[in-house]
Amino acid sequence: MVQPDRAESGNFRECLKYLTFMAMLWKTFKSLAFTQNLYKVFVKKVCFWLVVLLACFPGKVTAQICPGGSLGDAFINLDFANGYQMPPNLTTLKPNYDCPDSGQYILVAGPFYGCYHNGLFVIAGDHTRLITEGNGGQSMLVNARGVNDDIIRDTVTGLCSDITYTFSGYVSNVMKGDSMCGTIPIPPNLIFDVEDSRGNVIAADTTGNIQQNNELLWNEFGVTFSKPANGNDVVIKIKNNAKSGCGNVFLMDDITVKPCGSKVTASLDGSDSSFIDVCDGYTNPFMLTASYIGLSNPVMNWQNSLDQGTTWQDIPGATTLTYKIPKRDSGIILYRLLIANPADYNSPTCRIASNSIWTGVHFLPKHLVPENLRGCLDKDYAFPFTASVTTYNWTGPNGFTSIAPEPVIPAIQQKDTGLYKVTLITDFGCRDTDSLYLQVYPSATVEVTKEHDICQGAVVQFDASGGGSYLWTPPTGLTNDTIPNPELRPQDSTKYQIVIENSFGCRDSAMVAVNVFKYPTASAGPGKVIVGGDSVMLNATIGGTAVEYSWSPYMYMDNNLLQAPTVYPPSNTVYTLTANSTVGCGSATSTVTVKVYKDIFIPNAFTPNGDGDNDRFRILPYNDYKLVEMIIYNRWGSAVFKATNANDGWDGTVKGNPEPPGAYVYFIKLQAPDKQIILKKGTILLIR
Repeated sequence: MVQPDRAESGNFRECLKYLTFMAMLWKTFKSLAFTQNLYKVFVKKVCFWLVVLLACFPGKVTAQICPGGSLGDAFINLDFANGYQMPPNLTTLKPNYDCPDSGQYILVAGPFYGCYHNGLFVIAGDHTRLITEGNGGQSMLVNARGVNDDIIRDTVTGLCSDITYTFSGYVSNVMKGDSMCGTIPIPPNLIFDVEDSRGNVIAADTTGNIQQNNELLWNEFGVTFSKPANGNDVVIKIKNNAKSGCGNVFLMDDITVKPCGSKVTASLDGSDSSFIDVCDGYTNPFMLTASYIGLSNPVMNWQNSLDQGTTWQDIPGATTLTYKIPKRDSGIILYRLLIANPADYNSPTCRIASNSIWTGVHFLPKHLVPENLRGCLDKDYAFPFTASVTTYNWTGPNGFTSIAPEPVIPAIQQKDTGLYKVTLITDFGCRDTDSLYLQVYPSATVEVTKEHDICQGAVVQFDASGGGSYLWTPPTGLTNDTIPNPELRPQDSTKYQIVIENSFGCRDSAMVAVNVFKYPTASAGPGKVIVGGDSVMLNATIGGTAVEYSWSPYMYMDNNLLQAPTVYPPSNTVYTLTANSTVGCGSATSTVTVKVYKDIFIPNAFTPNGDGDNDRFRILPYNDYKLVEMIIYNRWGSAVFKATNANDGWDGTVKGNPEPPGAYVYFIKLQAPDKQIILKKGTILLIR
């Protein structure tokens, strides 16, 4: 039994195919301009296929599956890709959805971060995707622990008598170290068993102990068998063969049964190579040829695959040992020959296939450029060229060479006129050549005032020259955007672009900045009232572009150049704020009056008759004074009104009822701007 000899397996052939492909690419690249991008592509492919090659040799080679013959497609294939548990007829183990206990399994989809106190490797994916994609897929995680039930069992029907079959699968010891058992865990050991319908063993062998590795590795095991003499059906089983105890946890995937028959070999153009990559426009006809041994007058059909071997389709009419592949301009297509005895061809269990042949046709570089190019004297010229390629090789007059996609000729001259050629090369070495004729013409040079400073609402007129045609952008506000000297009345600063073009199609451009200055505005703020000896801050607002301002008179003011100065006049004073534009856009003035009283004014009477005049008794403090408390008492000493808000006043009522006319006593507490407390007490007369 059976870690198979990969030297005869399809996987091994695929590994050799792609490594040979890498070698051919290397030889091709050595003959080309081997750019850094090409080098990166080559290295990435080599690294990828080295991983695949390592996967082709997972362990010690002890036997062969289908020695000396060719395999057909798997007609039994358990890849555990769908669902959360297996049908009960395929296993006697019980499903679980967490860490499987003894005699249980779980179908895991990567990434699965393990269990048993992290005693398992991280399961990144199933057998196939672990190698080719690095993540994803689903496989069967089994905890056998000495259970003698069938881990896998299935019935195989429709066998043919003149070929053999392979029963195989991939197994991985997923345990790491001894962290899950505290000692060396028991390694998995399985029996691949094939029985006839009566339970007689046709073929069986063990995997031996599948030892731990430094990482999660897959190994293929299997057995070869033939149709039993007493019937057409067999039962395949995978059983546990390890002793009881801690451990025996493993992954299984891709359990298959395939026909194994005579050797069938396909070749391309008589070569031993199983692949070819060419460019569109190739002349080789791609002739496939096949040979076989051990069959007598078989039925055959060439097949192709458009998804790199995942699915195959018959090619109508391709039923001989040779097939001429139709010419195409792109795409990757695989080919193989399917063959069987005449009576068995329609049965998938009895057909075998040749090795697959890879054919890749790759696009030539795609590009679209003008054939005749226009350069302008003394201007830098950039070739307007774009293509999805890896390498560019430019040549031209005066020894011009470049490998840039869009090379630049600085300050182009008449001597640069002539034919330029560029060779384009793709990753696969597909190449094409373009020719471009460059003619140098007199340049256009724009002359224009680059900056205009105006006051808001004023008119500015542009004046450009040097071209045959003119175009201004943005056109907003311009009297005409296609003349050299349009007018505009802008409200805000704006940048305009002028593009000129001469009769030869040469262009030039420039940016023109229009700086709009706002007129000055001034507001000295609301009037102020203070008590003599106090101070108050003025509250001015100023607007406009580049404005200077000052106050007058500057006496009894801390700083007349401040926007909000503090003033302390001894008597009523009018202050004037003047704002001047420093960019020539005029000036503005505003005044504010500061009234000065000798003391706090308190009325001596009020008439709450509803006529809107003197209806309430209240104290309106001067600027920066604060009412702390106001209390009014009647003649018997009872408080009839209290307030802490200067806008509140007594209307001569208590709880909505009018108080009788007469004298009332007030007590007022104020806080001055310097935080000093001022107390006022007196009599107020209520008149009705």
